[in-house]
Parts: sequence; C-alpha cells; structure tokens
Amino acid sequence: MIDAISPLDILFLINAVYFKGDWTTQFKKGSTQQAPFYLEDGSTVSVPMMSGDIEDAGFVWLEGGRTVAELPYGGQAFGMVVVLPGPQETVDDLLTTLDDGGWASWMDALHLGEVMVRMPKFELEWDGLFNDPLKAMGMERAFQPFQADFSRMTPATDAHISAVRQKTYMRVDEEGTEAAAVTSVTVGVTSAGPGITLDRPYLLAIRERLSGTILFIGAVRDPR
Repeated sequence: MIDAISPLDILFLINAVYFKGDWTTQFKKGSTQQAPFYLEDGSTVSVPMMSGDIEDAGFVWLEGGRTVAELPYGGQAFGMVVVLPGPQETVDDLLTTLDDGGWASWMDALHLGEVMVRMPKFELEWDGLFNDPLKAMGMERAFQPFQADFSRMTPATDAHISAVRQKTYMRVDEEGTEAAAVTSVTVGVTSAGPGITLDRPYLLAIRERLSGTILFIGAVRDPR
C-alpha cells in the first residue's frame, strides 16, 4: 500500500474494509467449466465459469435488456448484486445512467426465487490514485499547497493532500467471496427459472441488504 515514506510526508490516514462471505447456495465445483467471456474490444477469452441454481436469489429484467440478480451470502444479511448491461450497452453506458434513485429502483424491483446463475470464477487486484476524481468532485483546494486548510491538524501552512490511493482485492469462487479495500490519504508539504449468464463485462456490488449500504462496487471487464 505504502512502499516508501518521503521525509516531506507528515501524516498518513489509512482506512481498511474486509469482507469474506460464503454463498447461501454454493456452486458445485464439478459444474465449473471453461467457457468464453466476451471482452469489450470484441475479443474472446476462456475463463472458468461457475454455474448453479441459486436459492433465495433476487432477479429482475429491466428496460433495455438489462438484467439484475442478487446472490445472498450466509444468513442473507449480505448479497452480491450483479448487473448485466443490455445487448447494445457497455458497462460505461450503464455507469453513466447510474444514480441513487436508479439503483434503489433496481433493488426494489428484485423478485426472490431460484435463479440459474453462470458467472466467472476470478481473483482480481486493483491499485490506483483517486487524486483526479476527488479534484473533479470539488476537492481541488485540498490538494493545493498554501491553499488547503489543515490548520487543525498541523501548523504547517503548506500542508496539503499529496495522494489518495486505494488498493482493492476480490476473489469470487464456488464457496463465496473474499474482498478487501484499503484507502490511504497522504498529507505532506510541497513535494435457473430466470437466469443470468455473466459472459461479458458487468457491474458488481456487495451490499448490506437491510440498510442497502454498498461495501464494494466495481466493474468486471476481464475476469482473468
């Protein structure tokens, strides 16, 4: 997460979240077979594809051909929501139309029952900076020396955020899901029945079902 510490770094703020959940209905390992996954550039890759009839799962077909399903974990307090874009859409198209109201309407529309699910078994890691997205959301000043105001934390007048980095790990297999995310902020000085087949890029989220709180959200573009 932090490979080196500069003498100009005066503070690290680190936040971590970890989730490990077993499916309420686990996939049978013997049913996992190699199958094609169609990438956004038109190419095809071979991935281990799990399949099974998932009990007490949520499912709904939406306008435009979008498909939403939710696979419950353990005692069903948590679930993994997967959203497959319509046949003429990409994941990016889906994200541009996603807002709180739209997401809530999808969750409200889910019908519980047995759902035939085919989805890739995968293990993914991602590491990147959030500086530019946060600036675009209105935090520009916090990154500017002599303009950011961290006076309640340090007497240094040029203290500013130099980096916001997140590292994410997720593994999805027949038994369940393991996911973790660590975000650090560095402050420094200047310096079945119904069914869904996830064989192309899709949106994925893990949520707490009672409150609707989303713990992880992302897009699976290449599950290799």
